[in-house]
Amino acid sequence: MALKNQMKHGRTLKRIQDQSGWTLMEAMVVTGMIVILAGIAVPQYSQIARQMRASAAASQLLGNLAYARAQSIRTGVRHYVSTSSEENIVYRVQRESIPNIPAPATDPVLRSIDLTGTMPGIEFDPNGAVAGPYGTAVTAGTPEEPLVFTSRGMPISTGSYYVRTVEGSVAYAVSVTGAGRTRLWRQTNAGWQ
Repeated sequence: MALKNQMKHGRTLKRIQDQSGWTLMEAMVVTGMIVILAGIAVPQYSQIARQMRASAAASQLLGNLAYARAQSIRTGVRHYVSTSSEENIVYRVQRESIPNIPAPATDPVLRSIDLTGTMPGIEFDPNGAVAGPYGTAVTAGTPEEPLVFTSRGMPISTGSYYVRTVEGSVAYAVSVTGAGRTRLWRQTNAGWQ
């Protein structure tokens, strides 16, 4: 039995010695190719990641506007979206405490959105474009004048909010019409779609 194990070990050793490995030159060529491919892929990945974050931020904004509208209809109390001047807080969904008087500084906050902390490379701007999706001048809520939904789900005034990547490669607009309809737009070379 010991002889059999020795012969088996000898064959395994012979098989390992017959196999040849990579030369230093082959390893350097493969490493160089990997570095070149990584140099091409990493910037592309960064740009795609920012584009995906911008799309997610715009979809989140669309959902929060719809949420404010639905809460207004459901509760019979006006809800609104206000932009914030506080650091890291971009916008809030709030409920009016006193009927027909929005007070962003004191009204209860239902949702507080921080895009700068959760989505780096993304900018939120209430007035981020020269012309809005409908070809009109840009109007949007401000901290002093939030986008308010009545108890019937109708906005007091229309408006648009803009989300874009820092380098400006992708831009989205979320608009609210006079009928309370919210819509997500994407800016392309041909305009808003």
